[in-house]
Amino acid sequence: MLRVRPTVRATAAAAALVLMSGLTACGSDPEEANAGTETAPAADTSSEHPDASTTAPTEPQEPPDSSSPVEPDGPSSSTTGPGGGLRTALVPGNQLPSLNAESAWSTAQTSRSEPQLPAWVCQRVSLISNGAVTTWTRSYTSAGRSTATQVVGEFADARSAQLAFESLAANGRDCAAQLEERGREAVRPPAPLAGLEVGQGQAAWGVVFSGPVRGAPDDAHIDAAVIVQTADRVSVLSMSHIGQDYNYETGQTPPELAGPVVATRLAAD
Repeated sequence: MLRVRPTVRATAAAAALVLMSGLTACGSDPEEANAGTETAPAADTSSEHPDASTTAPTEPQEPPDSSSPVEPDGPSSSTTGPGGGLRTALVPGNQLPSLNAESAWSTAQTSRSEPQLPAWVCQRVSLISNGAVTTWTRSYTSAGRSTATQVVGEFADARSAQLAFESLAANGRDCAAQLEERGREAVRPPAPLAGLEVGQGQAAWGVVFSGPVRGAPDDAHIDAAVIVQTADRVSVLSMSHIGQDYNYETGQTPPELAGPVVATRLAAD
């Protein structure tokens, strides 16, 4: 199981704060040109009941839509073509906060599409269905076989993006219904997303524990997410693994650390 053990436990129950707005940070990151397509190492399946650092992803990632070609992460396509500017809002794998020191993220694939089933377990419909005019998706893997997915969407205007953010926040409050549709139930009652300060715009994060986990009755699916809105853009970043504990110092969970990184890239031109 994946056990991250700084001193203070930050669980979904701690996320029951009031959703804050009016926050983000600005800037851009030159690393994008070096974020080449990366392939995660082959998973070791020799253990019948692996711990969370070697457990398969919470949800299989849907392949990109056949009409939306997978794009390499090299500089040749970083800002070209429809939605190319939005593509640069995706966080490179080596800048995504990891679950622990042994589980760094690497980019799996990047595409002009969204998963048919949203990667974040609480999300009811896609960003396009929430009003986005264009979207990009990046999936990530780690040596521990955890998975992460970021979807960014650009909307007609800031008001439309704000409405989408509010809809996603409502999904977080109603997560039990989404879990039921996936054949799961909450191990701990889902709490509302917690507001997160990111500098400008608005952000919120949360973590959900659900089950059952096939072959590991003492473990749970642990799905953390951070949603960020900056001007006319919205990002949904989810991180999933299987385990029992989610122990971090206060303010140091991966989605909390990722929020300002996401906001900076959303704000960049």
